[in-house]
Amino acid sequence: PVQAIEKMDENDSPKKKKCCCLMDRDVQDIREKAESAIVPILQNGSMSDLRSLPGIGVKRAKHIIASRCQRPIESIADLEKIYGFSHKLTKRIVKEYIMTHFV
Repeated sequence: PVQAIEKMDENDSPKKKKCCCLMDRDVQDIREKAESAIVPILQNGSMSDLRSLPGIGVKRAKHIIASRCQRPIESIADLEKIYGFSHKLTKRIVKEYIMTHFV
């Protein structure tokens, strides 16, 4: 099976998208690499480091920092235990990180 990851160039209109087709194992490998890059930022990143992640603003960064004092963040899934983070949001963070760093 093949999955498609959509990528937009800066010059593309929102309706015009480029599609890069990858095998499932490649998609899983990229997802794991992205998560392994994001988790250290969640564990030790400063406010500006956290805000550099897609979907993380001042409020969410503050929630992450406060949460780190109570329990360690060991995976992306741990974000869902923090106020203001849903499964949908964590998936979006990973997807947008992939789109900006790997595609």
